[in-house]
Amino acid sequence: MDLTWFTEFRWRGQDAWPLVRHEIEGRSQEAVEASSLGQAFAEAGSQWAEACRADNPFSWELFQTFGAFPAVLDRHVTEFFPAMLRENAYYGKTLGVDAFSLEAVTAHGDEIFARMLARARGDEPIPEGLFRRQEGEHEQLLDILRALGDDRPFLFSMNLPNKGQVSNLPADAILESPTLVTAGTIRPLTLGPVPTGPAAILKRVIAVQELTVEAALTQDRELLVQALVADGAVRSPSEANRLLAEMARETSGRPWLSRTKSWMFDVPQSAAA
Repeated sequence: MDLTWFTEFRWRGQDAWPLVRHEIEGRSQEAVEASSLGQAFAEAGSQWAEACRADNPFSWELFQTFGAFPAVLDRHVTEFFPAMLRENAYYGKTLGVDAFSLEAVTAHGDEIFARMLARARGDEPIPEGLFRRQEGEHEQLLDILRALGDDRPFLFSMNLPNKGQVSNLPADAILESPTLVTAGTIRPLTLGPVPTGPAAILKRVIAVQELTVEAALTQDRELLVQALVADGAVRSPSEANRLLAEMARETSGRPWLSRTKSWMFDVPQSAAA
């Protein structure tokens, strides 16, 4: 799960949220420029700074509602609120089509893979700055090993089971949070509780993930239907069953799904009605 929230924001020792609210109150009077929405995002090749400067109206609406800001911005945040974005409607656009286009993401991924392949084959030189890059997500294994082995304290953002980092989220749920690595130890920082509103959303997401995993491990189709309904992406159990039936048709003949078909895709007669 990657639905990170900024719950506190301080500047020079003072609460800075009032400054943010004052700024967005002025902006809220302005009409959202629909033509530019969903065009600048890192997964399609935009620089992270450019993506951050882009309008993210859904994230700001959540901030005004919950008093906390979802850090990963609209491209990712919208995935967690399907019930609020029916038919993928997004401020006059359609998510995945003309806003945060899936085709653009796929094309950018293909370009990255082609460059990697060319460098691996020696057809293209490896850029000198490749191993010095810091922006965005990158491999931190060596940095973590250095901190562990050299006793040089360093703070990383790490995915670890919840052992008290966030007191009002389920124990052992995998949380991404600040973690101190030093002297052969990995110590996630205790952050205390998150506000009740964001906590309610995170608990729902965690519960859906648990249902999905349990459904897969036990091959229980009813649990899978429960997960789809609890997620909010479908309106009813019958719609969930129709979705699974459609998935079965679209994946017919795919050998890697042969083990799942018997329990995941066979729609009971009562449910198919």
